Amino acid sequence: MNPGCCLSSCLAIAVVFLTGCSTSPEVERKIQAKEARIDAILKTVSPPKSPQRCLNSNQYHHVRVMDERRIVFEGRRNQYWLNILPVQCPGLQRSDTIRIERLSSVSLCKFDTLYPLEWFSWPWYRRWPWYWNGAPKCTFGAFLPLTPDQVQQLDSTLDTSRD
Repeated sequence: MNPGCCLSSCLAIAVVFLTGCSTSPEVERKIQAKEARIDAILKTVSPPKSPQRCLNSNQYHHVRVMDERRIVFEGRRNQYWLNILPVQCPGLQRSDTIRIERLSSVSLCKFDTLYPLEWFSWPWYRRWPWYWNGAPKCTFGAFLPLTPDQVQQLDSTLDTSRD
């Protein structure tokens, strides 16, 4: 067997594999349009509110995963905060359960970690073999205050972008 032949075959397979991972221009346009709509929604508050580094544990009572980068924290008296993760969190999906690890006992802060969990968190029930050593570790970003109207608009934008 010619080693040069094997190397060229491996390179050809790698090129085909990597090409299959790229997204089409149409998909990229849809993603950019969705992100532009989300940016427009977040800029609708006047005066603009600045992000918070931390949320006290008693400020929120419900956590809702919006997509692989966005999580909404719901507080009392129609208070909401959006946390946009610095990078996409693999395995994080809408309506997922997450495990949060805080460095502080009283507040959740930027750079604290979260792990997306499946309904059955035991290794033998997990669907994906790459989760057998634990779920991927992701970090929180800053907490941006939102209005109830913005949360509703985000919900509708993210629901329509799934089609």
